[in-house]
Amino acid sequence: MRTSRRRALLLAVAGSASPVPNAAGWNDGPYATDVLSGVGAASCGPVDTSTLGSFTAARTASDLAGNTTSAAASHDVTATATKGAVLEEIQAARASTSGHDREALGQAVRALTASLDPRQWADPSHPAGKRVFADEAAAVDALAELHRSRRTSIPAAAIQGWIASLVAVDRALAALAFADASSAGGDARKLAEAAKELAKGDSEAGRGRSNAAIEHYGNAWFAARQATVFHDAKGHTGDTKGASGEG
Repeated sequence: MRTSRRRALLLAVAGSASPVPNAAGWNDGPYATDVLSGVGAASCGPVDTSTLGSFTAARTASDLAGNTTSAAASHDVTATATKGAVLEEIQAARASTSGHDREALGQAVRALTASLDPRQWADPSHPAGKRVFADEAAAVDALAELHRSRRTSIPAAAIQGWIASLVAVDRALAALAFADASSAGGDARKLAEAAKELAKGDSEAGRGRSNAAIEHYGNAWFAARQATVFHDAKGHTGDTKGASGEG
């Protein structure tokens, strides 16, 4: 009986995500099931959401009979899923507000929705153009104004968390574009420009100037994409995905 319990638990931990991800591509977790004694606890190792890509984390679960098992689980960290998660949190907060708060959150929702338009993405972590950053900056503008307002009933920590998440994902987009261009042997001058813009963005983010940080991250992304295009123009083979300007 102990063996059957361990097998049932292992299958649940190693299986597909349950419940299925929402429209934004994310869900809470981990989840486990045990067909005999029932699940006592389930936990998942840390996942670095500041870097875009695929990662593996250890999931551990135990049943009420004291059996414990672990399994590796893959996690895809994408820009659109991260932005989508923030969007859903803002929409949920907006649903319980009115007046000034509702209008400000509505502005953020509209801007974020525009930034997630599928036409603006080559894939979930590669924008098709720089417009994504402009839309995101507009969302951050609305949230920052709300944060400064003395009339808001939205907790400051929630607003700051949304802004920090959006700034972080835009930095991750720029960093990924830089890594892609570097791996492809991109134009050195444009890569240096991208690195400089990334550093400027980090400096502005450190000062709490979120909108300026996003602008520099957008510039870094664009310079990195140009590095690949310029490299290709010299007769090399490389990726030109998402190299347009405003998209």
